[in-house]
Amino acid sequence: MFYPKLEGYALEAHKAAVDKLRMDAAKELKLGQDQLITRDLRPEDLGLTGRWSYNVTSTSGWYTMISAATIAQNRFISIEGVIYPKSSAQLITQLEINRSGSVVRYWTIQGINLLENPMVVFDNPLTLGQNQPITIRGYNPTTTTEPAEEVMFIGTVVEKRGVLVND
Repeated sequence: MFYPKLEGYALEAHKAAVDKLRMDAAKELKLGQDQLITRDLRPEDLGLTGRWSYNVTSTSGWYTMISAATIAQNRFISIEGVIYPKSSAQLITQLEINRSGSVVRYWTIQGINLLENPMVVFDNPLTLGQNQPITIRGYNPTTTTEPAEEVMFIGTVVEKRGVLVND
């Protein structure tokens, strides 16, 4: 289920996901909590270069948005929500998340672009460990000539302090 704000069940799920990431990172990297940094998810964390943009197929069906991207060494990620630009026609109505070769989430995201704030957070965020592959597919139910679609993922990254941020 998704929520238009990070509160209630979605906030509790976010906190639990971040706690899990921090515990997993500390254990696997053999670091203290003070040696870890928590930051926002960036497109590069999921194998994209510079922006959240995907080419939508011209026919209806499933298409791959992120193809077998491997989470970097020393990085632990949660995907917690989606932002859809208000100006978009929102061609993508569902997301299928595949982690390490298995489908682990189906999220229905239809209608996000119609919300006052076109963002939703899920009450079942997905966590990913270092070196895990992830594939994300989107479902387009219509035939279209739209050139590109933007879906921005909301998430958290826990990594060793100093890899990107040294706060």
